[in-house]
Amino acid sequence: MHVSPLGRARETAAILRSHLACREVIMEPRIQEITLGAWDGLDRTEIDAKWPNALARATSRDWFFHSPDGESYTHAMDRVSSWLREQNTTIIAVSHGLTGKLLRGAYLGLDRAQTLELRGPQGVVFRLAGGRAEALTLAAPAVEHQAQVAGAASRSWRLTHDP
Repeated sequence: MHVSPLGRARETAAILRSHLACREVIMEPRIQEITLGAWDGLDRTEIDAKWPNALARATSRDWFFHSPDGESYTHAMDRVSSWLREQNTTIIAVSHGLTGKLLRGAYLGLDRAQTLELRGPQGVVFRLAGGRAEALTLAAPAVEHQAQVAGAASRSWRLTHDP
């Protein structure tokens, strides 16, 4: 299992490990979420207040690449692509929303616009195989899901295809 070193991904990996026979966990910085530099942790209102017009030409799909000192699309794509090229066996990667888009875009050979148009839902597992990227969802009763998020053991997780 390759895991982003950021907290949310490590927490998700711990939950997955409690249900899967994973012997090794590799903390992999190349699959961590992009950095927004000075914008990290700020919402759009705070960004607009401190950097007027910085988002004037940004879209809802690419605003995070407009930060004056954040990571560029090219750098982020190069980073995740280098990791992806090294993979030659079945692995589980625990990452983040935007990084997941970049990984899928790199795997599918998409250009920037196509990559940024990909869905980026939270809590979704994607299987990259056979030149396709398929969304899988974890199906579990709501009560068990809530207990699992709180750290208790769950009894009936299973992967299902997203219709």
